[in-house]
Amino acid sequence: MICAAVVAVLLAGPPSGHHEYRHVRHARRAAYHAARQTSTAEAALRRRVGRMLQLAQLEQRAADLHDFLVRAHTETPSFIDDEIHSLVDGLRVGPTIVARDFLGSPIIRARVRNVQAFAIFAVVQAHIRSKDGTTSDAAIALALAAGEVRSIELVCPSAVAPDALDWTVTIL
Repeated sequence: MICAAVVAVLLAGPPSGHHEYRHVRHARRAAYHAARQTSTAEAALRRRVGRMLQLAQLEQRAADLHDFLVRAHTETPSFIDDEIHSLVDGLRVGPTIVARDFLGSPIIRARVRNVQAFAIFAVVQAHIRSKDGTTSDAAIALALAAGEVRSIELVCPSAVAPDALDWTVTIL
């Protein structure tokens, strides 16, 4: 019986290695695909980090430009409105300072208060009129928590010599 098994093994011949090659090839293919998936994920992460760096650079440039304009005293004061305007129940705007930048566009700085006991989402709009009747508008969307006070800065897109200021609000 042992002789028959030995004879069968000898007749079959030495192992060809064909099965080993198939396993090695499959392992190499799996390693390639795993490396490619990792490199794809890494590339996506690199792109995301690159976009975040570009955004941070643009924000820094905007902050630097704003600081330069403030230091250069390029703004001309127009008027100050010390009155606190009640726009809707619980939303108040004021005091307000209006100036003009070096291009002649009005810049409005004001404090907005939510005196309600709940959060409010609103679009606050400033309407500027000049002595000659030209107008310009600027708006900002705000989310204010209960009792929150926030300083806002609005820039009107057109060159208007501001003489009067009105406020409107849209609750969202």
